[in-house]
Amino acid sequence: MKVQKKKDVAKKLGVMKAARLQVLAAALIATVFVIPFKYATSGPGAWGFSAATTSSQRLSGAGAGLGLLICASLLLLPFAAFRSLKVSRSSLKKTSELGLRLALAAAVGNAAQGFAFSTLHAGVATVFIQMSVIFVGILGALWLGEAFGRVRRVAACLAVFGVILTQGSSAITNFSLSSGVYWAVLAAFGFALLDLISRRYSHACDPVIANFERSVFAALLLCFIPGALTEVLHLKWDQYLALLIAASLGPVLARLLLIRASQILPAIESSLIQQLRPALALPLASLIFQDWPTLQEWLGCSLVLAAVLTPIAERWFRSRFPKPCGQS
Repeated sequence: MKVQKKKDVAKKLGVMKAARLQVLAAALIATVFVIPFKYATSGPGAWGFSAATTSSQRLSGAGAGLGLLICASLLLLPFAAFRSLKVSRSSLKKTSELGLRLALAAAVGNAAQGFAFSTLHAGVATVFIQMSVIFVGILGALWLGEAFGRVRRVAACLAVFGVILTQGSSAITNFSLSSGVYWAVLAAFGFALLDLISRRYSHACDPVIANFERSVFAALLLCFIPGALTEVLHLKWDQYLALLIAASLGPVLARLLLIRASQILPAIESSLIQQLRPALALPLASLIFQDWPTLQEWLGCSLVLAAVLTPIAERWFRSRFPKPCGQS
C-alpha cells in the first residue's frame, strides 16, 4: 500500500513538473512572438531600413490585428475540427456562445496591440500589455465581486506611475492617441476582459474550439474597420510570412500549451512563470532590432513589472505560507 502511494506521489510530481515546463515553454514562445509581429507591423523598417528602400508597408493597428487573427484562425482550424468530433452538441453550442462573447474583447485587444507594436518599442509594448493582470483585479472586483485589497491597490498605483513616467509630462498635459503606450494599456484592458469572460462563461466549453471561434468572430468584427481588410490584402509576402509565424507562436502554440497546463497547474504558479515573457522580451527586442529604450522607458517598464508581480507574488506567498487558524 505504501509503495503504491509513493508511486502515485511520484507520478503526480512528474505531471506537475511537465505542466511547469509547458508554461515555461509557452512563456518563451510568446517572448519570441514579438519579433515577427514587430516585423509584420513595421516591415523591414523595424531593422532601421528606410521606407524608400523597402517595398513593404507599415500596418495600422486594425490591419495588424486582423492579419494576426486570420492567420490564427487558419492555424487553429484543424485543432478545432478534431476537437469538435469529441464534444457533445450541447457543449458545442455553449462554446459558440462563449466565442461570440470573447470576440469583441479579442478584437479590441488585438487591434490595440497592433497599434502599440507599430508605434512603440516591441519590448516596451510587451511589458505594458502585461498590465492585463492589474485590470483583471480591478474588473474582477467590479464585475465578479472579487476582493481588491491593499496589495492590489498599491499595484494599480505603481502601474499608473509607470505609464506617467514613460510618457513624461505629456501623459497629463498633452494626451495623444498616437502614443503607443496608451494603445498598449488598451490592449491590456481587452486581454483582461478576455480572461474574465472566459472565467465567467467557460464552464462545459471546449477551450480549443472557443479559442478558434473567438479568433474567427474577432476577425470578422475588425473587417468592418475602414481600410483594415484592404491593408491585409495588399501586404507583401514577407509580412504575410511574419504574421503567420507570429500567429503560430502566440495565439496558437503558446495558447494551446497554456490551456493544457492550466488543467493541472495552479493559476498562481502559472502566472508567475509567465512573467518571464515581459522580462525577456525587453532585452531580446532591443538586441534584435538594435533599438534600445530610453532611461525613462526602462524606469517606467520596471514600475509596471513590479506592479504586475506584486499581486501574483502575494497570492503565491499566501498559498505557500497560510496563516495559522486564529490569526488575521
